[in-house]
Amino acid sequence: MTWDEEFESLLDLPMFDDVQLPAPKVTADDRLTQSFLDIVTFYEVNNREPELSASINEKLLARTLKSIRENPLKRRALIGLDRYDLLK
Repeated sequence: MTWDEEFESLLDLPMFDDVQLPAPKVTADDRLTQSFLDIVTFYEVNNREPELSASINEKLLARTLKSIRENPLKRRALIGLDRYDLLK
């Protein structure tokens, strides 16, 4: 048995059952992607873009979409997720 295998077998001991790995850190790119996917979901459910004159949640989505559209770097990063031409 190699040292690596022996070390990994130690992790199978009952005393380590409650040990959990820390959650991965959320990056700015992850947040941007999730924000855009929320907008895409809104579009799929409502068959329209979010509007500024609606509820607070819809207004937040509309502002986020406007911000993404105005930023070429954000648009470029999200173009692969844009199934409905929301970024144009």
